[in-house]
Amino acid sequence: MIAYVMSLAALLLPQRAAAAPCPAPAEATLKLSFDNPALMPSVQATINGKPAMLLLDTGSDLTLLSTRMPLPVARFSPGVSIGGFNGKTRLRKVKVDDFTVGPITLRNTTLPSEQAESIISAHWDGVLGADHLLGYDLDISFATSSVTLYPAGSCAPDWTQQAHAVPLVKEGKSLIPRMAATLGTQSALAVADTGATVSLVLRQLLTLGMPDARIAPTGSKGAGYGGESDIGTVALNALTLGGQNFPAATWHVTEQNKNGGDDAILLGGDFFAANRVFISSRNAVLYFQALNPAANTPFHPNTGWYETLARHGNLGAQLKLIALASTPAQRQPWQTMAAAQGHVGSLTALATQDRLAGRLAEAGEQIGRALQRDPKFYPALVERYLITQAARSREAASRELAATINAEQLDTRIWPGKTYSMLLQQTSVPEFIVDVQQQISSTRQRCSIAGLLRQLRKAGQGWESIASADLVRLCPGRNGDDTSLLH
Repeated sequence: MIAYVMSLAALLLPQRAAAAPCPAPAEATLKLSFDNPALMPSVQATINGKPAMLLLDTGSDLTLLSTRMPLPVARFSPGVSIGGFNGKTRLRKVKVDDFTVGPITLRNTTLPSEQAESIISAHWDGVLGADHLLGYDLDISFATSSVTLYPAGSCAPDWTQQAHAVPLVKEGKSLIPRMAATLGTQSALAVADTGATVSLVLRQLLTLGMPDARIAPTGSKGAGYGGESDIGTVALNALTLGGQNFPAATWHVTEQNKNGGDDAILLGGDFFAANRVFISSRNAVLYFQALNPAANTPFHPNTGWYETLARHGNLGAQLKLIALASTPAQRQPWQTMAAAQGHVGSLTALATQDRLAGRLAEAGEQIGRALQRDPKFYPALVERYLITQAARSREAASRELAATINAEQLDTRIWPGKTYSMLLQQTSVPEFIVDVQQQISSTRQRCSIAGLLRQLRKAGQGWESIASADLVRLCPGRNGDDTSLLH
């Protein structure tokens, strides 16, 4: 995101606000909850006298209710739509007697509501959007799990004097906090979006602004209004926001903004987790200050915050710490916590550790729990095959896998079912490897498959012919030695 490589000192040098701070009484401080898989911020509300949990979403123009709120439809409502990077979702209007979030109170009104279930309705009763949030100045602190609302136009808090200050750009009547951005030679708009899990840049902006940028596929998808889109990653070092060079970092890439418009960059939850942010809506400035002063990236993980959440049972934080860990010893305590909550990936990972340590009975118990929760979970089925092969025989493992394929009606003609076909000897290992090279672009997935083949070769029982050269081709530089099995 910087147009040239900056020194650490230059990265840490903030642009100071022009005016000195002055005391400003807060309207309210709201507690943020992150009890959802994506670690997105929620606030407690009251709707028609009943408690409700709303997603705090500065990137949504509208405050709206989800299908979880059974409210009467407004009689004369043509409906509206709301857009995101993945497209638009149709809304209807519903009648609300009272709606209260902190100082925000609505009486005898109508609010937009989803017409069909979405990712929002799976976890929230609705969304608190910019139409009501940005009637205030906001001090957003994921580290303290709070958002403080100040009267619009108040003086910025003292801490902003040591923060980066980025001018905001108004787009019509929209209150969404947008910033002018430049990537290479291309201009676009960036949105500060608490309702986005990660920070994103659009592929078409990359194609124009940084045509030589290399996008690494992740095999993951991003979800929001309008559906899902594939996610990749890219290293950016030629980005400016509000005329300021933005520190170089790895960004996520999404395919397109199906909603149209010039919004091409999102500063999402990873940005808010690593920085304290103040949005001065009326004065049109966004301030951000890294929680780790030594960090040279705006997305440096705030592990202390994740650890606090994780120890209080937050599964999303536990999984984040597993992903950030660089050694098995660092992953172990968080995997144990996540497994205790029934997370199938963590149960499978612990089963793998037990099998590799020769604790086959314990491994079988862990994998049994995982498959009870999800009988079709690919890594768990593969791990059970390896456990059964080690404890009994290759033939027993094949019979067990074949029975599951029939019972669960699993398709062995497509990924990941093609792995089952190879394990059952319906596809030869050389044919399987060629298929991997042709159809799997993710380095992580290729290395996981290479790791599986290496484990099979170590097991013997007819797998000895798997060639080291094939493993190295699948996973260059790592000798194909990856036992994660896509956990």
